[in-house]
Parts: sequence; C-alpha cells; structure tokens
Amino acid sequence: QSNGDGLGEDSMVLLELTDNMFDYTNMEIAYRYYDSTVHRVLNLFPSNGPANGNTTVTVHGRDFLMSPNLKCRFGEAIRSAFSAMNDDVDNVVEATYIDSETIRCVTPLTPHNGLTSVYLSFNGVDYFTTSAARFTFDAPLQISSITPNIGAVNGGTNVVIVGGNFRFTGSVKCRFGLKVVAATFISGNSVSCNSPPKEGGPGVVDVSVSLNGIDYNNANSDE
Repeated sequence: QSNGDGLGEDSMVLLELTDNMFDYTNMEIAYRYYDSTVHRVLNLFPSNGPANGNTTVTVHGRDFLMSPNLKCRFGEAIRSAFSAMNDDVDNVVEATYIDSETIRCVTPLTPHNGLTSVYLSFNGVDYFTTSAARFTFDAPLQISSITPNIGAVNGGTNVVIVGGNFRFTGSVKCRFGLKVVAATFISGNSVSCNSPPKEGGPGVVDVSVSLNGIDYNNANSDE
C-alpha cells in the first residue's frame, strides 16, 4: 500500500513478541516492508573527489525512500585501522533525502585512492548498489609551482601549474580568486589554464586546481 508519506509503495504490519509461542504482546509496534526491487541509482555527481573527503555527492535515481536511517556507504562493509579509535565504520555516512529521485551525502575521509562502489541503505542495515553507483577517490593534489606567476589584468595569460596527482577527468578546472576557468590536462604532473580578467585592478589572488570542478587545492600566486 502507498502511505503518502514519502515512503513510497510499501506494506506495514504490526510486530509483537512472545516467549512461549502462544502469548503475544499487544504493544502494536509497526514494522514496514518496502519493495527492494524498484530502487535504482542512475548516476552520481560528482563522480570523483579527494581522498580527504568532504565532497558533497548528489545521488540521482528513482523510488528513493525517506527514512531517518538513510545512509551512504563508500566501499565494502569493512572496518580499517583508520577507524579503530571509535565505534563508527569510517566508510558509512549519513545521507539526506531530497526527494524520491535525489539523495545527498558527504564523502568520508579514506586512506585509499581509486574507484569504489557506493551503496545506499534505507534502514542502516541493508545496503544496495548498481553499476552506475561508482565513485573515484583522488589522491590529494600537489602544487609546487605556477609559470608564469604574473600576468596582465585583462587576462589571457597561459599559466602552467606543476605538481602531482593530476589526472584527466573531463572536469579539471582552475580557479583564480573566485573566477573559475577550464583547464587543460597535460600530464600527471601538470595542467594549464588561461587566466581570467581581474576586476578591481592589479593585485594578488590564490590559484586553485580541481579535478571535479567542486573541490579545489590552493597554491599562492602573484597572478
């Protein structure tokens, strides 16, 4: 049955307890069943982010359920030495229900880089995933220099940023202060971008690089 409360098509029964198989409690605790075959993850945005976590990921799909126990899990259900100091499984995070097609969660800090499956749970116990639910944790970007580190206020200077852990994602960006421009991937050690015009006349801004267009790693500049 549909309850009209954001929980979708489901069925609710009453849960009672017994210790002798004959006499049951009459507390009438509700237990809700949902159809686990209809829920699908269609895509994630962004589909990559830094391994130090804190990337807000929007999960798009269908027939998501609103639940106080909504969770995202990045990777398999294992505990690492990384979480040995507390009782939390470090790759499980709280999720926020937006609507039946949208859920958001923030990536955890992880000691591992690379591709991982993303799982959803409506009750914090049973998790599911699809082939579309994949997220790549990127190694932290390293920026050692920018050349040149000075340019005209009307922009257009081709700036080469040298460092490490760059990779082609289709979403590599540079940010000059608050202005974002497209970047060209050159190699794992360098990217380039054209400086945008600077409003307000000459001055110094921070130069940042992002592999997903959302999370930026800063480098100081005189651009």
